[in-house]
Amino acid sequence: MAPRPVFFLAFANDRQDDRAFLRNLPEEKRRLRALLEGRKGQVEVVVRDNATLEEIFEVFQAAEYRDRIAVFHFAGHASSGALYLESREGAGTEAHGGGLAAFLGRQRGLELVVLNGCSSAEHGPRLLAAGVGAVVATSTAIDDAVATRFAEGFYRGLVGGGSVQRAFDEAVAAERATIGDDPERALRSLVPQAQRGEARWPWHLTVGEGGGAADRVLLPAPRPAAAGAKARLVPLLPYACDRHAQEGKLRADMSTYLSQDDGRPILVLVHGDERDAPTEFVQRVGVLTLPSLLGLAEGATIETPRRVVFKDAGRGAVGPRVEALLGQIGESLCGRARVTVAELADEAARLRAPILQELVWELGPQQAADPGVLLALLDRLAAWPRLAKGRALIFALVISYQATEAKGLGGWLRGLVSKGAAEKAEELVEALAAGCPEGLGVVALPPLETIGVGDVMTWIQEYGAHTVGDAASRLLLEERLRASLEALFDPRSARLRMRELVPALRQRYQSCLEQEGL
Repeated sequence: MAPRPVFFLAFANDRQDDRAFLRNLPEEKRRLRALLEGRKGQVEVVVRDNATLEEIFEVFQAAEYRDRIAVFHFAGHASSGALYLESREGAGTEAHGGGLAAFLGRQRGLELVVLNGCSSAEHGPRLLAAGVGAVVATSTAIDDAVATRFAEGFYRGLVGGGSVQRAFDEAVAAERATIGDDPERALRSLVPQAQRGEARWPWHLTVGEGGGAADRVLLPAPRPAAAGAKARLVPLLPYACDRHAQEGKLRADMSTYLSQDDGRPILVLVHGDERDAPTEFVQRVGVLTLPSLLGLAEGATIETPRRVVFKDAGRGAVGPRVEALLGQIGESLCGRARVTVAELADEAARLRAPILQELVWELGPQQAADPGVLLALLDRLAAWPRLAKGRALIFALVISYQATEAKGLGGWLRGLVSKGAAEKAEELVEALAAGCPEGLGVVALPPLETIGVGDVMTWIQEYGAHTVGDAASRLLLEERLRASLEALFDPRSARLRMRELVPALRQRYQSCLEQEGL
């Protein structure tokens, strides 16, 4: 039996200069690894984070990988003359293009090099001249998030059995569909557009003499699943919560706090209508977002103690009310209500893992928007002893509500004289963010809102990867689901509440699975 081909993914960042730090690299690694490991039986995936030049040489020259590496993917900073890898200290260091091309050209079996960094296209001719079959690179500076999406689309095409050329063309077309037909929106540059001339799409696929490498199918489409093998439907809501605005803000602000590593717990403020699933959004953050932000090793997890739904008396002195709220946190972390912040910290330290503690304040007739008592609680939590270096504690405070729809003239008039639940939640979050004590870092996210048809597209790909391991079958399911989405959203509604959307999506997904015999 022939050995499996190896896809070698190398990621390099600049960990000493915040301005040059590429915040999307962990997410790119997660997405590509998930795609390729869906074909675990046909391909072996080797990943190197914070890659140095020595580590790249070591992988190519290791006996177990010698002449088996079919694809080398680099993501990080680049220029026309060099790739910028890391030093042992985390700073960028040059890997000069000429020598690197000569080294890669001597690797038998290497069919494709992907240079997912800015202005890397001039490496293409060097690599082709050295003997590499095909090169994907960029002609200019490119936006970090756009680069990640393009890479995911390209590898999804390869995993689905497409040729190099087809996967490349599909990834470019998908990006154009996402950001529009203006190439300028894909670029990242401090040089004004007028000085750059006409903007062009930055991606280039160049192939060796004869062009045969473009037609190569590196991962032939898998055979259909055996009869009787059924897909496993995992809980759907956490994956349905595709929240780009919230996750983008979370990643940017959290990365700043984590780079400081000053030992403060971090407060993340989440708010939205209960029907838009704010709690499930927090689940998603714990499962998908925080592990990549924190750079956790494969298989490592976030500790998520039992969710705390605050019950506040709503009247009386602030002090006893805060003690009651702190006791509710104590019951989650320690199993007892009479605790001090120091005791909570001791219990958290025993978990020896990053912690995401969800706290929920439900606005409604029984519980008002009371910034005073919540700010007093935050003052208590701000006394949390400084965390050990590399540790993380995140309090996700969810302000949830269920807005009532105004019906008739009476409802409209009542809406004029009283603030709606959404507005009260927004004001409460603003007050907490402004008054948060310095002992806590704070990240205030935009409100969770209703879901549109565009928001569901990423869900289709992400959820499919967790239910159907067969890449070709996933592609069929994606097409069927896309076709059914128009009927779901139009003419009924351009936007839906998350909890309205999920049952309909689940029903359609199950139907597609049955149609495909999965």
